[in-house]
Amino acid sequence: KYCEMSHRGGRNHNRYGKGGRGGGKGFTNQNSGGPGGAAPKLRPCKNFMGGGAVAPNLSPCTNPNCGFAHVVKCFMSVSVSQKSHGSFPACSSLSLWSTPTSPTPQLFTGSHDGFWRLYDSGNNFNKVFEQRAGSKVNAVEVSNNFLFVAFDAVWDSKTGEVSAGQQQLSGGHNQHNQMHQRNKPTQHTVGQVHAWNLNSPSSPPMELHLSPFSPYASPRPIKALSCALANPSDPASIVCVAAGEDCTIRLWVVDPATQKFKLGKTLQGHVREVTSLLYNGGSVWSTSVDATIRIWDLGEGECKHVVT
Repeated sequence: KYCEMSHRGGRNHNRYGKGGRGGGKGFTNQNSGGPGGAAPKLRPCKNFMGGGAVAPNLSPCTNPNCGFAHVVKCFMSVSVSQKSHGSFPACSSLSLWSTPTSPTPQLFTGSHDGFWRLYDSGNNFNKVFEQRAGSKVNAVEVSNNFLFVAFDAVWDSKTGEVSAGQQQLSGGHNQHNQMHQRNKPTQHTVGQVHAWNLNSPSSPPMELHLSPFSPYASPRPIKALSCALANPSDPASIVCVAAGEDCTIRLWVVDPATQKFKLGKTLQGHVREVTSLLYNGGSVWSTSVDATIRIWDLGEGECKHVVT
């Protein structure tokens, strides 16, 4: 029925269209008529995308005259968070990992229930492993056989120690506020990043710290990661870029003397939370809630372009 009706005007329903008798104004569901917005070039068929085993509430499209495009299809749905108090915390990020000896991709996910998980795509995406990181995992990224996990942690200014904090029970802004309410006056929510060597999974992760007196990666939660090799021919040249609520972008590199990550450049310019990052050799691209995209030159450590 969706395929038969939603691509044409209707008395009270015109999802994209040009109006009609009481039709909507395009992408809205209003009762007033009049001209609608421009129709998108591609309108995927909802039933074709998810009908059948993936979404039992939808029937596969069998309409030979369907006006929607049959070009995208979901072939599997995987639950990647642990149900708590009647709901599933949000899955915040994912990253694929494969090696020359094991070309079948493995799926890493991070969730707001505080866990990162590993799924085997070659075995019907069965869960292979899970690890609790902190109260909330915000980003995961795999590069050169390292798994980077950004999560919320708690730093105690009295003891100087960082702990995982309490596991979150629900999503959204209330989740973050609850964490602050549970913290003692000396406890503060910070952003932490762990780097797991996938070639040595039994080894403890390396931690990314601002300094010996600031044993965390950011004074505020980290929401974005991007990692890659600065020199493709040098496996030790891996760079991790992280940013989040404190608006600052930080780069970590491997110290040849200690074989641990140390803080490199710091990039400042965004005035609101950084939402995504792309490390591209000599440059970093960043997006922010401040409605800008910034392109940074790492050689000079400066922003060269701002897209608004």
